[in-house]
Amino acid sequence: MKNLVYIMAAAAAAALTASSCTYEIEDVFPEPSSERENAKVLECRDLLISAEHGWLVQYFPSSSQAYGGCTYVMDFSEDGNVTVASELASSAADTRTSHYSLTSSSSVILTFDTYNDYIHYWSDPDIFAENLYGGDFEFAYEHGDGSEMVFRGIKTGNSIVFTALTEDQDGEAIIQRIIDFKSRYNTEYDIVAGDNIPIASLSASDFAYGQLFNVLTYLPEGAEDWQAQKFPYSFNADGISLYEPLEVAGEIFQDFVFDADGNLVALDENGEERSVKISARRADGYIGYETFLGSYTLVYYNGSKTMDLVFDIGSYGESYSVSDIGGYTIEVGWTPYGYLTLNSQPLDSSGSVYLCVWALDPATGRGSLTAGTSYGFNLVPISTDPVALEFVDNGAWKPITSLLVYNLATEASGTQLPYLVGLVKNN
Repeated sequence: MKNLVYIMAAAAAAALTASSCTYEIEDVFPEPSSERENAKVLECRDLLISAEHGWLVQYFPSSSQAYGGCTYVMDFSEDGNVTVASELASSAADTRTSHYSLTSSSSVILTFDTYNDYIHYWSDPDIFAENLYGGDFEFAYEHGDGSEMVFRGIKTGNSIVFTALTEDQDGEAIIQRIIDFKSRYNTEYDIVAGDNIPIASLSASDFAYGQLFNVLTYLPEGAEDWQAQKFPYSFNADGISLYEPLEVAGEIFQDFVFDADGNLVALDENGEERSVKISARRADGYIGYETFLGSYTLVYYNGSKTMDLVFDIGSYGESYSVSDIGGYTIEVGWTPYGYLTLNSQPLDSSGSVYLCVWALDPATGRGSLTAGTSYGFNLVPISTDPVALEFVDNGAWKPITSLLVYNLATEASGTQLPYLVGLVKNN
């Protein structure tokens, strides 16, 4: 027993001796972690505001790049504001200014923390939907210098490249050329070689929620439809860049530049022009904005009923003001690709009365409605003389067939337009 006491006392003394020992380990970093993080934030901030002529930003929403890329010109200021021009606008001069912030966690995060129509377009749902496009408004800074910065989307993991514009590059002119290119033509392209010999065809016919995105569908000559491949792309300062290389007739293509005629000429790995180009053209039956103005007959109830409507200028080159449905004026959107869009929308200042899309089952006479403003119809031309349009579900919700004026507060329905057929222009 005495031996056990001695052993325990010796062990306790050893423990006390060990606990009293101190060790000094040299810090790997010359400054504390908080200082390093702050330095990284300042580095990112200084680079963002250093671009005197702004940054050209090539951004891909969706982790699968399903909608292609979107190009912006962003000008960051010291006061925490950013002014943005975008191909999403009808004019490059129509910019949006909002606030940005930089924070540090595991990396420096650039956040667009007040609403911006162009940036948050890809990430904000409406009140009835989830995030439709799976986009980001928070970006992790990876590396950069005064000519290029690389970020990563927090949700998508996509790489977002910022390229500093130079003195001889006009950011507004670059965005306007993109807008004009997309507006000038409809949705069809040819890849040609040498003396305009077609070697393949491309179409930009990927629609989602009424919007046409920067995704090319490639179908080799003589191939079956199921062999078509999708190639997302984004516009750059001089043309377009495919997200992944395209192989045509044994050759690899990825970057194209605009020529004087508005076509896109392929570049080789040294940046030299090649004999292959993408030649854009309007599809047969293209209809411009002004042609849609005038009076129409709306045909519904499977052709048994009609209603007179008048299309006036809403926002020129973007939308029409259409009167009337149940005493309300509605908005119909115009796209530069020659079709119209009609979505659910608020009809009065109270925010209670909506024009709702209606999934009405003809077998039962029952259905569901939604006021979600991403849901609706594409009004697609089926004739140009006279102009005739058919209602095509934009695929954002369940199959829809009808429209309904509905008061969300009182749950009372107004004018009903079941089983829409089409619109025919009268003059």
